[in-house]
Amino acid sequence: MQEIIPTFHDENHERKLPFLAGLALNALFESMSGDLLTPRTRNAKFESIRQVCKLIDRDEARHVQFGRILLRYHAKDISAEDKEVIGQVFVKKLRDVLLRGVYTVVNLPEQDRAHAGRVREIAAEWGLGASRPEDEVEILRGSLKRIREWVEPHGFHIPRVPELDQEAEAVTA
Repeated sequence: MQEIIPTFHDENHERKLPFLAGLALNALFESMSGDLLTPRTRNAKFESIRQVCKLIDRDEARHVQFGRILLRYHAKDISAEDKEVIGQVFVKKLRDVLLRGVYTVVNLPEQDRAHAGRVREIAAEWGLGASRPEDEVEILRGSLKRIREWVEPHGFHIPRVPELDQEAEAVTA
């Protein structure tokens, strides 16, 4: 694990953030993980798998609420500079972990993406719960939009994420 995780995400930037800012950032980030879990919960045929997914999702929801409470009460104590850094770190983490890393396959080469899609189809056929990479892009796009709505009133700005914002911009143009 110590050799694999750093290839996806370097936490040095997060460690430089004030404690509450980093905590709020990570709690909000978990809302994306929860959103990605939802279709897997729906697609699971076995009650035991659905229950495990629901327990994980409930835990993620608690973290998100905690992050939103932290923002509401402590955003005023975070400098404008740190708020800007938080947005940049959020995008870096999103790109490194969710878009290129361990949770999704949306940026894999087409051949590998097709193989991963087939593996997920098999998981779905066997009732193990699965989601499609194409669905995950839309899920992440919606999560990002919602998180921006949560943090912008508190003076945080989450920069553009090309993999998610580009297609959404093309649709509205």
